[in-house]
Amino acid sequence: MLKYDLNGNFLYSWGTWGDFPGGMWGVHGLSTDQEGNFYVAEVDSGRAQKYRPRPGANPAFAASASPLHAAWK
Repeated sequence: MLKYDLNGNFLYSWGTWGDFPGGMWGVHGLSTDQEGNFYVAEVDSGRAQKYRPRPGANPAFAASASPLHAAWK
């Protein structure tokens, strides 16, 4: 996963390619929830993974800081 600001400047990245737990293979959909969890749906591996923020993580760097699409209201 890569994050850029609105001017196209690279901010940070996380994750890796792969079909193992924590790896991502054929990402097809992304979502967040109110607790800051981040969900990734993968076509090639046929699974969905849930990523939780680390305790004490800076909310400004959370995937849900600016939701792409929230599945819950």
